[in-house]
Amino acid sequence: MITAYAIIFCLAFTATVLLAPVVRFVAVQIGAVDHPDGHRKVHTKVTPRLGGPVLALAMLAAAGMYAWMSPQTGRAFLSDVPLIRVWGFLAGLVIILVLGTWDDIAPVKPRTKLAFQTLAVLVCFATGYRINVPLLPSGPVADLLSLPLTWFWMVACINAMNLVDGMDGLASGVAFFAGAVIFVLAAVFGRLSVAVVSVAMLGSVVGFLMYNFHPAVMFLGDSGSLLLGYMIAILAWTGSLKSHATVALLIPVLALGLPIMDTLLAILRRLSRRLPVSQADREHIHHKLLAIGFSHKEAVIVLYAACLTLAAAALAAASASSLVVGVVLAGLCICAMLAVHMIGAGELFAFFRRLGESIRARGGERLDSAAKRAAFWLALSESPEQVARSLEQYLAVLGASGARIMRPSDPLEPIVHATWQPTGGHKIIEEFFTLPSGGRLLLVVEGIKGDASQLPDEVRRALGRVFSDMEDGDEGQREVLGERADLASGEMPAG
Repeated sequence: MITAYAIIFCLAFTATVLLAPVVRFVAVQIGAVDHPDGHRKVHTKVTPRLGGPVLALAMLAAAGMYAWMSPQTGRAFLSDVPLIRVWGFLAGLVIILVLGTWDDIAPVKPRTKLAFQTLAVLVCFATGYRINVPLLPSGPVADLLSLPLTWFWMVACINAMNLVDGMDGLASGVAFFAGAVIFVLAAVFGRLSVAVVSVAMLGSVVGFLMYNFHPAVMFLGDSGSLLLGYMIAILAWTGSLKSHATVALLIPVLALGLPIMDTLLAILRRLSRRLPVSQADREHIHHKLLAIGFSHKEAVIVLYAACLTLAAAALAAASASSLVVGVVLAGLCICAMLAVHMIGAGELFAFFRRLGESIRARGGERLDSAAKRAAFWLALSESPEQVARSLEQYLAVLGASGARIMRPSDPLEPIVHATWQPTGGHKIIEEFFTLPSGGRLLLVVEGIKGDASQLPDEVRRALGRVFSDMEDGDEGQREVLGERADLASGEMPAG
């Protein structure tokens, strides 16, 4: 069996190395490339994506070639899994691959992504991939609760791998260590089908790292990261070796400790700021390592070491006594506490504080929260269009129908025009902002229905900063802001 596993690994590795340049060329031709943004993304040049088709084709090619070379052994590998589950696994894989490939070519809305992921989960659930509810005897109630538990586990794994894919080779390395744990346990305890798929995944991931390690010439993209998350979710559950679900899921949770921790902190961070959970940022674990001085390669190696440690803990928990499992859990809790203390304590406290605020919030508190949220988005704005979208969020809570930012000398051509639903109000707020060059801009908020008479300080300061930054930017932005225009003068408060 060791020889068979080695052959499958080598076939998958070779297929990936040969397929990647072809798919990379196709990705460039169809526009499936990742552009640097100078903020959240750490790469500096346009890079092709579509890693998912490479991995999927390589794994299928490796399995097909080995079955052709050794038909009898190939049939033996499928002896421990019903055929309907094979088709369910492949159908879910195709759904996730289509979703990821679509997103690599043209961005897909978060709700659409979740819908496709849910469809893949339902297909797998219908064909027998189900996680039993811990401490609950078999019966109608357990079957009913099994679906949300299965959905949560699979969607969490799929998106955790997607969120951790922020540096060259990071998601591939995390998938390798998690897949290695699954393969070792499946091979040792005779789960042949899981072992075969796992070793094929390992071979394709190692082959892809030839192109994906820093400096990467090809990215996994959503097609690759979602595919790896899906496969690990299925293989981890199928390869579970304990009858008790809480113990069975401990092993993959440990093996996926890094992306799971990063995902939980990202969710808490965004909820604490009242931002969409799907909103990307530059505060993941790998971004933190870069911020404290690690180079790209050093940060990836540090995170590889963390994954290796967690993989060893998972193997210990799977093969040792209850005492060792308890020690592993205690160590994991300590590591989690340290991680939260180092990179997420403030966000955690803010989350619970704002959770309490939202419970008792009234109109004034909601308006104050909306002002802080608008100021946060304004600080990230880099163009008049982004400023307009940021203001629209505040207008909705303020109860205003629109806002315009213009040069006082040319009120008919606003630089920013944000609109919201008509409110029937007639109040107006006018604010002037002085730019570093001495010119000024006028903000007019119209159709206010409430009692507001001026903008909150945080919104005023954010607007002043963002337009000052734009004025300090390129020539085109200075033209838009009217630095060369004949702006009005007078003593008005600076932004």
